[in-house]
Amino acid sequence: MFAVENPEKTGALTLRYNPSADVDYNIAQMVAGLPLVNTGEDHIGWMKEEMWGGMLNALVEVGVLTQPVESVCYQAAGVQR
Repeated sequence: MFAVENPEKTGALTLRYNPSADVDYNIAQMVAGLPLVNTGEDHIGWMKEEMWGGMLNALVEVGVLTQPVESVCYQAAGVQR
């Protein structure tokens, strides 16, 4: 949640791992990606079953998977839908 709540601070953190990183670019990446990661609908990282099914179908269509896979949703302990 730190990065979601403080996207402007993420660029400096990148320097710890890559001293030659472009801080402004990394901040812009974080800000641009936030709506995709933190939709406000579910917990960060949560994906709806329909999305999984669509991804599985797309992977079969382009040949990454050779056959359909049964889509199974797992629910983390204590997380309510």
